[in-house]
Amino acid sequence: MKTLHFVAALGAAVLLPLTVGVPAAHADESFSGTIDGSEPAKIFTEPIVASDQCDPAGDPTLTPVPFDVVEYTSQTTGPRRIVLTGSAEGMSTVEPFAIYAYRNGTCVAADYPTDADTAEVAEVDAGVLDLDNVVFAAGDKVRIEIMSFEVPVAWKVSVLQPGTASSAAPAVGNGSKYTGLSPQIDCAMHASPVTFTKKLAKRVDDVKWVKIKANGATLKKLKGNKLAKVAKKAKKGQPYVVTGIPSATTQLMVQIKFESGKKKTLSRSYSPC
Repeated sequence: MKTLHFVAALGAAVLLPLTVGVPAAHADESFSGTIDGSEPAKIFTEPIVASDQCDPAGDPTLTPVPFDVVEYTSQTTGPRRIVLTGSAEGMSTVEPFAIYAYRNGTCVAADYPTDADTAEVAEVDAGVLDLDNVVFAAGDKVRIEIMSFEVPVAWKVSVLQPGTASSAAPAVGNGSKYTGLSPQIDCAMHASPVTFTKKLAKRVDDVKWVKIKANGATLKKLKGNKLAKVAKKAKKGQPYVVTGIPSATTQLMVQIKFESGKKKTLSRSYSPC
């Protein structure tokens, strides 16, 4: 049994009574649930733990193991860290668990606690089982399977990616008819595309200026000829790329001021790079 929790980029709420948590930063999505033995079950196949790789030829269990499933469509592109924490009999532990990640139906990463994986002993002792650098692209169908060799247990999975806006926290404000903010910041370039609609392009002569801000500081002010060029590109569906975005947790805001004095705004928050 599972519950879907979307986590705002500015801070992740702890959804299970665990004494060990995952970092709040970078939270994209978070999911939690319990496994009590009523779930579907299948044969567990031991992954290659040294590299977190799936191994269809790995040693199988003699009996099926119950598992829970998380499925969603990726909104962004880039590597993720998938973190599993859990509890059994009121104690934080990941000892009973195994985790598998699938991209468009293909298993791309897997792990479970074992003394053979000496590189992750400290993480397991701290109550964390993770898959690092799992790459998903926007539009990919993501499936995460959580298996448990004992029941009942509680689990929480957090999908972590730098520079990401929570998919449950879309851009807010009254300016969505004129502009749009991307779900992701390019952390390497400290940049992000800002879209302007054809409606703004049609009314560009009525616009006094457009400001793009990060945490209240103006990154770019567009007016006159510069704004006209941006509007011309908007008619062709081309975004404006704003640069200079800080690495820290960021709120991007677009402010549009019309000659009449009216303002339209749109803002979105992102996890740190």
